[in-house]
Order: sequence, then C-alpha cells, then structure tokens
Amino acid sequence: MVNRPRLTKEDSYDIGFVKSSLIIGAITRDEFQEWLYKTIKENDVNELPSYIFNLIDFNDFLFKIVDIIGFSPNPGLTDYEYDAIYGITIKRFGNLFDMPISKKAALKALDQHPSILKRFKETFPFIKIED
Repeated sequence: MVNRPRLTKEDSYDIGFVKSSLIIGAITRDEFQEWLYKTIKENDVNELPSYIFNLIDFNDFLFKIVDIIGFSPNPGLTDYEYDAIYGITIKRFGNLFDMPISKKAALKALDQHPSILKRFKETFPFIKIED
C-alpha cells in the first residue's frame, strides 16, 4: 500500500521536498514530470490537487512553480538538510556553479543526514543513486 502523498497547504511535506529537489538541482525537469506521473498513477485522481495536473506541462522559470501550486510548500527541512540535498545533487551531477555552500560542506551534510538520502530514494524510487 502506497502512502497518500502530502500535497496540501496544510501538509505540504512531499510536494515541498520535490520542489526543493527540483530547484536545488537534485532532480531534472524530466524526473519531476516522472514523479508527477507516478503520483497520478498511484493515487485517486479525484483526491489530488489540481495543480498536480497543471504542473505536467510546466516549462517556465523554476521560481514560478509556486504560482501554479498556489502556496509555498514546506518540506520540513532544516538548513543542514537543505545542504544535504545539495550533496545529492553533487553525487548525481558533479559540481554546480551556483551553490550557497562548498562541495565539501554539501557532501558532509549528506553524510550527517542519511535520512535525506533515504527520503530522496523513497520519493524518487525510479532514480538510482548510490549511498
């Protein structure tokens, strides 16, 4: 049984994590779309917020994603956990040019927060990433 995703303004834990992963660069736009299709496939479409369907064709600046969602989703992350997402990005894609922390600090944050890698793997099971 798949857990119901948390996608509402009152509980935006899942959509907040997905949005953060996209904006930070840990997932690509194609992977974002794959997550949307997975979410639609695994849930009752009548219970999903309409923005999920509107995001399928999203191809604008990433900061505009909040306009489609209609609120700013909260992934429930600390600053260090956000840093760990940068660590995932580095593990997947190498160096980034516009990171607020060093590569070393991002990878250290990921090592210190294995729960973020676990959450990433659970959220995006179709993405293979080594521990």
